Amino acid sequence: MNETVEKRKEQEKENQEKFAVQIVYNGVTKPLEVERNQHITVVLQRAIILFGITQNPHLLSSSVKTEAWYPKQILSNAPG
Repeated sequence: MNETVEKRKEQEKENQEKFAVQIVYNGVTKPLEVERNQHITVVLQRAIILFGITQNPHLLSSSVKTEAWYPKQILSNAPG
């Protein structure tokens, strides 16, 4: 029983570290799972892949700014 409680606590801690944010691009919203301390450039690259952006993805990075991720956060970035 102790082992089950410990596993549940570990899972709860992991769930607090990983959560979904909503990425909005060109009016379309998609969820993306992030980690609390994940660097913005990593999340941006994953969002670019998520939306299949192939033309001028480097233009997107100039308008995205955040210091930390929070559950239910919305990241919006319009095409340049």
